[in-house]
Parts: sequence; structure tokens; C-alpha cells
Amino acid sequence: RSTDAPFSVPQTDQMKGIAILMILVGHLFGHALADYPSLLHFRHLGSVGVTLFLILSGYGLSQSLQRKGIEGFFFQRVTRIYIPVFLVMVPEVLLTHFLLGPEAGLPRELARIVVNLPAVDRNMWFVQFIFYWYCLIFITFRLNLSDNGKVAVLFAVALAPLTIPRLSSS
Repeated sequence: RSTDAPFSVPQTDQMKGIAILMILVGHLFGHALADYPSLLHFRHLGSVGVTLFLILSGYGLSQSLQRKGIEGFFFQRVTRIYIPVFLVMVPEVLLTHFLLGPEAGLPRELARIVVNLPAVDRNMWFVQFIFYWYCLIFITFRLNLSDNGKVAVLFAVALAPLTIPRLSSS
């Protein structure tokens, strides 16, 4: 049966569920229980959970692309992400603008939802992260590369930010 195969859809969904629980526990112990130093080591579960979730999601995307092909991938994925984001963020921007006073002009604030979502809500960093990877995956799968070539390109792009030196805060 296909559900018994290693990394089947049900198995990866279950592992992503565990990763989400790890993220929740990491947030809980990292923020809400910060007064209990003996429990702070649990906050690292969030980082492990995010990493696990992203790896499993990338694996699922690659398997889906191999089965279904690249046609319609980008539009389908972007609309699945951005429609809910717009439905949530536009009211937030409007309420913030009219209740708390304008930080900038309303058109500029609304444009940030598309261009710089974390400037509107810093907790939305992952939406831009997902969009970035959808673009890279789309471009990589459009190239006429072997599977190993695709993995190499995506791996190199993932490692590239680690090579950028950090600026000191002083």
C-alpha cells in the first residue's frame, strides 16, 4: 500500500503535526514560562520543529511536482497563501491606521502586505519565507536539471545566507 511507504503523505502529515506541537511547546516554554529556568531548555523545541516542518514540506512539494508537474504550481501555491493573508492583514492594516493613527499613507501601508509583510506584522516572516521558496522551487523545476541537480541548486541556495557575514550591532 502507498500509505505504508516511507514518507507517505499520511506519515509526513503526522510528522508535520508533531513538528507543529514542538513549535507550540517551544513558544510556551520560551515565553510564558520564562520565569522557570529549569524549563527553558524546552524552548529549543520550536527551532527543531520549524526545521522539521520545513524539510517535510519541501519533500512533499518535490514529490508533488514530480507527480503533477510544474504547470499551475506557482499560481495555486501563491493564491493558497496570499488570499488568507490578505483576508486577515487588510482589516488589521485598516484598523491600525484608523484607530491608532497612520504610520504612513494608507496605500503604502497596504502595499507592505505584498512587498514587506513583516513590516506590517513581524510574526508573518514565514509568509515571505514560503513565497521565496515557492519562487526558487518553481525556477529550479523549470530548469532542465536532473533530480540531483535540483537538490544541489536548492541546497546551495539554502546555504548561501550562511556565507554572508553578520554586521556587528555597534
